[in-house]
Amino acid sequence: MTPEASLGYSHNESTYMIETIQADSNSSSVDSNAVGFQKLNLSPEMLASVQHLGFESPSPIQDAAIPVIQKGIDVVGQSQTGSGKTAAFCIPIVEKISTKQRKPQALILTPTRELAKQVGNEVQKFGKYKKKLKTAVIFGGVSFRDQLRDIRGGAQIIIATPGRLLDHIEQSTIDLSTIETLVLDEADRMLDMGFRDDVEKILRKASTERQTIFFSATISRSIRALVEEFSTQPRYITVEQDSGQEAPLVTEKGFKVRHQMKFDALLRILRYYDAQSGVIFCNTQQMVEKLAEDLASNNCVVDRLHGGMAQAQRERVMANFRKSRFHYLVATDVAARGIDVNELGVVVNYDLPKDPEDYVHRIGRTGRAGKKGLAISLVTGSGMRSVSAIERFTGSKLSIEALPSQSAIRSIQGEKLLESFRVDLKKSEFSVEKELLQRLFDEGFQAEDVAAAVLHRMLPKQDTTDTALDEEPDDRNNKRRKRRERPNSKRDSRKKRRPEVQRAAGKRAPKKRKFHVKVQK
Repeated sequence: MTPEASLGYSHNESTYMIETIQADSNSSSVDSNAVGFQKLNLSPEMLASVQHLGFESPSPIQDAAIPVIQKGIDVVGQSQTGSGKTAAFCIPIVEKISTKQRKPQALILTPTRELAKQVGNEVQKFGKYKKKLKTAVIFGGVSFRDQLRDIRGGAQIIIATPGRLLDHIEQSTIDLSTIETLVLDEADRMLDMGFRDDVEKILRKASTERQTIFFSATISRSIRALVEEFSTQPRYITVEQDSGQEAPLVTEKGFKVRHQMKFDALLRILRYYDAQSGVIFCNTQQMVEKLAEDLASNNCVVDRLHGGMAQAQRERVMANFRKSRFHYLVATDVAARGIDVNELGVVVNYDLPKDPEDYVHRIGRTGRAGKKGLAISLVTGSGMRSVSAIERFTGSKLSIEALPSQSAIRSIQGEKLLESFRVDLKKSEFSVEKELLQRLFDEGFQAEDVAAAVLHRMLPKQDTTDTALDEEPDDRNNKRRKRRERPNSKRDSRKKRRPEVQRAAGKRAPKKRKFHVKVQK
């Protein structure tokens, strides 16, 4: 464990906690020459699972948290989304499970169904070589009977959302008195979604002798209050965003646009970066539906994901997204929690989040598993206030840039086309194509002109409809002023004033009287 990777402290015993961590690191019985996951004193079965997954060395949060969790100490782990904190608690939990006992021994609470399924899959991957390990994933929107079958089948690890877990507790289908380890994953999001009362009920139902673990991207006051009430001398482990890295994995960029031009700006950005997959975040379900339809009408292969969709439909969308059957997923924050796609190229904040914490979770969808990612935000005039809040929360500056120009997009498209030509020229033979070219040469056309005509056919046509995106504010103001000053003899928009009636001072005009005259026939 490296000092820069973790900080240990308790509210009342901070000095004690720091000294304990340093002493533990010095008195470790693991071979000093061990490297990677071997230095974490894992079983051969777990090392085989880790190797099968392709992990070479633990991330900072894994390096800091796994040894502490293995000792049964309560832990509060703080690390950014995508830093590997799921493995940080899954690995030691799987190691501690006794497969001889067919009863729940570990409980992992997650805020959403998608995240519960994701964590369940991770547990199964790490338990690949642990025989007779059984899990049960419990969430709403699916059959209660199927979940009950998994629980009664001897599941040792329960992964659940708070609402459905309380349903099982009330019907006495789950006994939490045997739980030895309880994890709250994405604790900040769980409280933000209004699960605090449910979480407290579950914590009170669980065994008092348990080990309690909190993992979160942010540690708020409400989380600290929960930790103080339901944990015993917890050890805080905090890993900074760029700890142990030479450069940030996620590049953050902002583009300032007018509100009425946001959609045109989004299309230009997608053409410029040409990511093969990405998530576009909106703040409301209605905006998700509208934006997905607008993108589809502009030849973008997209689908949508939000909380108003049925669970089966959401699962189908995510399965198709992982199989790359469409390029862009338009989603809300709640539905997107739990998206774990390693090849995600870009995250776009079409609507800036109202809560800065949501921004952290959004951009954490990309730049995962050690791969570089890109996070783009569309910033309107009113959105600058949200940018300031995000910068204060993250402690970093969000660079606001000008939109890529049409010529820049054209240049990138041309370079990609040339690169594809270079690959083809090195690998392929063109006997049929050469015969066609020779016919053109025989007709008197020059080779350079023929090549230019081919490029003209293959390059996307330049879009001249969104030139308003390239106009500076001063240019727009000048155009408005010129329109006002332009002479127009046919129409004058300004109404002519009625001539004022000169009245003598002190005298009022006589009041007009109206008469109704009836005429008999």
